[in-house]
Amino acid sequence: MRQVRVRVLGAHETTLLVTSTGVLALPPTLEYIKDEDADTKVRVLVPAHNELNVTLTYDTILHNFQLLKGKTEFQRISPQEYKVMVEEVEVGEAAVYQDGVYDIVITTTDVFLFPMTAPANVHMLWLLPQYVLITIGEVLFLVSGMDFAYSQAPMAMKSSLQAANLFTITAGLWLFAGLTSLSSSTGAFKHRASHEAIFYACLMSVNTIIFFMLIKRHNKNSPVDPGKESKMTSEACERDQKQLASHDNPTFVMERSV
Repeated sequence: MRQVRVRVLGAHETTLLVTSTGVLALPPTLEYIKDEDADTKVRVLVPAHNELNVTLTYDTILHNFQLLKGKTEFQRISPQEYKVMVEEVEVGEAAVYQDGVYDIVITTTDVFLFPMTAPANVHMLWLLPQYVLITIGEVLFLVSGMDFAYSQAPMAMKSSLQAANLFTITAGLWLFAGLTSLSSSTGAFKHRASHEAIFYACLMSVNTIIFFMLIKRHNKNSPVDPGKESKMTSEACERDQKQLASHDNPTFVMERSV
């Protein structure tokens, strides 16, 4: 009987590898969490050796792993069916798939592949309904905002209000870029995509409440037909010209009145 001390840590994964050649206890790690770019993450374990060169090959693709104390660090590789080479000698095969996290265990007789985290099995077509709904919502929001800005603005400020409406979209993109850069540098949302989604949902809720309060205080103007407004403006100009003429030549006005 052999006793092995294994260290465990909350939210981490601890690996204990037992083979005929020995026991290898690995420290807790967070590397079992899937890669944010959906690449495959692979680590090589060889309990019988402390230092060894292992290479995964597929066509012209080569991934080198430097063994140290019976294990290597995790590497991000493309999903393929690789040949496992130990010191330029093929010892087996390992098929890894997208978005998975794997341990490749090499013994004196064979190669074993253990998925620490299962690869993605959701079809890409499931993204189609989401993109359709997002596109529909974007179109409805943009068109409604442009119509509101145009119809409620005075004749002399319609272009300015349209520009202000588009500037709000630019300001939102700047805010998103700034928050994304800040979260990337601090690692606030690393491996926590759900927390990031909830954070932006809260910002949208606050924005909706502010808009609701502003719209309650807004005095709605009745939309004016541009042709009708232009006609009214022309009539007002003619009326002003007649009034000016009457002040400049009162005699002429009196003769006309007689």
